[in-house]
This record gives sequence, structure tokens and C-alpha cells, in this order.
Amino acid sequence: MIMKPCEESLELRIMSSLHIRMGLPGPDELYYLNLKQGYEGESEFDQRIIPLLDGRLVINDLLLEHHNTLFQIDSLMMSTKSIYLFEVKNYCGDFYVDGERWYSKRIRCCNFNGMNRNCDGCFRI
Repeated sequence: MIMKPCEESLELRIMSSLHIRMGLPGPDELYYLNLKQGYEGESEFDQRIIPLLDGRLVINDLLLEHHNTLFQIDSLMMSTKSIYLFEVKNYCGDFYVDGERWYSKRIRCCNFNGMNRNCDGCFRI
């Protein structure tokens, strides 16, 4: 059961309204498109995870604080024996991995494993 479904952020709703009403200059439009792409990826993740629920609970978009540090979890799945953290990305193109870093032909991407470890470390209270 998805306890907290994926929802458009306030920022995405505002940027979408501005984009429709007046258009957005280059950097703002790119920012808006990235927000939209992220939301679409998280929504698709919700749809793909439904067949796997089998009594598990899912909470999306958690913003938590531990020792004055805020951390965000895209999706958290709980079963009777385990808790799973998911960092959802919606990138397109070809990627390769070198150590713990992800790269595309154009840019070096985030250290996704490090992001998960940070959430995991903060989550161990």
C-alpha cells in the first residue's frame, strides 16, 4: 500500500504555471524541465513498484532531520522485516560507472551510492 503517494512539489506547480503563462528564460526553463522530469520518474517508479508491494508499505518524499541535518528520501518501502530506501533518478542517455561515480558522455553525475549511504547513515538512529 502506498501510504504517501508521489505528488508534484509546490515549486514544480509554480514553475509549471509560469511556464504556461509567460514562458521561462533558458536557465529557468531548464530548471523547470528537470523538476518535471524528476517528478515523472518518481511517478513512474510508484507505478512500477505496485506489483511488488505484497503487504509492504511505501512512503514517498520524506524530509527528515537528524542531528540538525536535513535529508530527503525519495521512496521508503517497509516490510515486516526490512526497510528499503530508494533514490529515484530519471535520466536518459548512456552512462558508465567508474568506482562509485556515474558518468554520461556530457557530464559527471552524482555519487548515487554515496547519497544512499548518507540517507542510510542518518536513518540509523
